[in-house]
Amino acid sequence: MVIIRSIHIGNRARRWCWVPMILLGCLLFIGVIAGFAIKTQKPDESSAVKLDEAVEFELAERSLLLGSGLVSCQTANVRYVLWMGIDGIDFDHDGFAAALGPVDSALVWQKDFLVNGWGEHALCFWAEEAVDAGGERLAPGKRKALEGILCQWFGWCSKERQKFAVYLEESVDEVISLQEYWSQENISLKQTCYDGTVESWSGLAPKGLKPRNSGDDLVNVQLTTRKLSEGGKTILAFPVLYNDI
Repeated sequence: MVIIRSIHIGNRARRWCWVPMILLGCLLFIGVIAGFAIKTQKPDESSAVKLDEAVEFELAERSLLLGSGLVSCQTANVRYVLWMGIDGIDFDHDGFAAALGPVDSALVWQKDFLVNGWGEHALCFWAEEAVDAGGERLAPGKRKALEGILCQWFGWCSKERQKFAVYLEESVDEVISLQEYWSQENISLKQTCYDGTVESWSGLAPKGLKPRNSGDDLVNVQLTTRKLSEGGKTILAFPVLYNDI
């Protein structure tokens, strides 16, 4: 009886030893299914938007000229420049111009056709506005909205993204200290240029706009001053100046 009982208990033990293995198999199967669902579900677009907004928020918090405390004037001129390479593209000029309207109906857009020495064609839309401190704080948001429109027209893939650029430039009719602004905004100096009355610094601002190549350096902000016989001019540009001062 003892032997039979021991065999009976052994059979039950062998029977029950499969239970943890079955449970473990179920858990592994559920894990695989869950992992597959996570990999195949659509990315959380809201998270991507929040990240992009965070980057733009940093630019908005970065001192522009009126908010820097380094100028005495109360108004500035803000210029938005949209550059697009249009070779091989059937570009709807009128449709694109209409798409810019909702950003700010008060902006009057100008259009320039460009051809470089290699015969490559580009299109430039630009608009200017005079702003006070309150209007200045809205400029980064407008720049972001304009970039969003370009992204919708050209797509987000890196190859197509190289075909367009958005520039934000702010100017005042006085000269400020480049060194003081650089130190105040904690910008890493990458390039300097001095030509008589014109001095220009380019650098990499922390948590600023996506940098672009300038020679061997990556930069996302440029500050340029020009001294005149009476007064002068300062231009702050993101990521760089579209044209020379």
